[in-house]
Amino acid sequence: MNWIRSFASIFARGPLLLFFRPVLPGKFAVSFSQLLCMLALSSAVEVAFGLIENPEFFGFNPSGLNTLLANWAVIALLLAVLKTRDRFIDIKELLAAIAVSQIWICAAVLAYHFIQKPILHSAMRPVSPTTAYVLFGIGIAIFFWQFAAVFWAGRQLSQFSAKRFGMRALAAVLLSIVIVPQDRLFYSAAPDLLGQANVWPWIDRWVEKKIARAFKDEFEQAALPPLDFEAILDQQPERLAAELSKIAPSTPGSRNVFFVGMAGFAGQDVFTREIKATRELFDDRFKTSGRSIVLNNNRETVDSLPLASTTNLRKTLRGIAAKMNTEDDILVLFVTSHGAEGYISVEFTPAPLHSLKAKDLAEMLDQSGIKNRVIIISACHSGSFIPSLKNENTAILTAASATKVSFGCSNERDWTYFSDALVNHALRSTHSFTEAFDQASKLVGEWELRDKLTSSDPQIFVGDSIRPKLDELAKDLAQRTANATNH
Repeated sequence: MNWIRSFASIFARGPLLLFFRPVLPGKFAVSFSQLLCMLALSSAVEVAFGLIENPEFFGFNPSGLNTLLANWAVIALLLAVLKTRDRFIDIKELLAAIAVSQIWICAAVLAYHFIQKPILHSAMRPVSPTTAYVLFGIGIAIFFWQFAAVFWAGRQLSQFSAKRFGMRALAAVLLSIVIVPQDRLFYSAAPDLLGQANVWPWIDRWVEKKIARAFKDEFEQAALPPLDFEAILDQQPERLAAELSKIAPSTPGSRNVFFVGMAGFAGQDVFTREIKATRELFDDRFKTSGRSIVLNNNRETVDSLPLASTTNLRKTLRGIAAKMNTEDDILVLFVTSHGAEGYISVEFTPAPLHSLKAKDLAEMLDQSGIKNRVIIISACHSGSFIPSLKNENTAILTAASATKVSFGCSNERDWTYFSDALVNHALRSTHSFTEAFDQASKLVGEWELRDKLTSSDPQIFVGDSIRPKLDELAKDLAQRTANATNH
């Protein structure tokens, strides 16, 4: 009987904490068994409240157990806050006070629940935004009230100075709001986010929006009707052969430029727009018209252009080589996509395409027999291709170093940063690849600084044998352009 009377007496002192009345040390002194009962009762009340709140619950939510566990994690944080150099407060007494305050606060929350429920679920009229935010504000206030009562108990029982305790308490309360995930223990038929008075539902919404923006292009692609990839893949040899048949052979006595473009990632239209515009520029300024071909992964071009696959690229290089003077003519290979160290993304879900690896690209080029190469790669980590591709007859321009990412992969853009700077700006005013790279690298740096992005660190390598050939090409094209302008 004494155990029960003592337990009831301690339990009855809960309102003293909720209304911030003075509490002397010893008023919440409990035995170990009484403490266990209070902690169990506190957790049981929260579970029971979940059932009362959603009487027609849809199902049990295991994540809701996080709330119970996190509440006691916050209590551990509180004990750390209340720690002093010379002593701890009586932990059993403080835990008893906290458990009692949580039980009593449920009564206030329950009253709040029965007040807001008819308003939120009224079939007579919709809830106005003002009403919804007022109800949410009340929920936040109750949340603060609960923790204020807990800290009041801590201050009373530890006898801290108000100033010293207040700063620690404020920091702990703010942290508690973030770390306690107020998940429901029971799913309701119509979950009420407003009833979750902490920041997690709002953080979830923010994260979902960020993810939706980041993967907007992929989500839009996934929502489109499926393509018949079996038929598309079956058509590739014929489609590629038709495109290669349009390639004009090399003109004897002059150095010709041949262009091969590859846009490997189907999930974003920026690569398609970029490869199309790049081909047009090279056809105009580098006289590749009739000697250019594009491989592209995109729904809009699946019936008109060959897919950007490693198989098609290998066949294309062989086909182009058959039309070239492989000793004197120059191949410009332009690749744009996503990338990582050592490979370029080649993706058209759900087609079974393989990524383009640096060593595989080097092998394709060597097997084609094409000697003079200008390789431009606009992708993250594209600098990682340089070691595999570099030789005295090759110039390589990449959007980033081997360890850096590049920028501008967005459906809202027409160009990625590097291609915009190199092709859309620099190569419109010069025929020199080295001059264009210097201009583009500077321009990309300015854009990244403006947008507060980490430097992508574009890279260039120019082999000793191809350098004079590119210089001669630049002079010849500049002269031809000047002559055309004068006439």
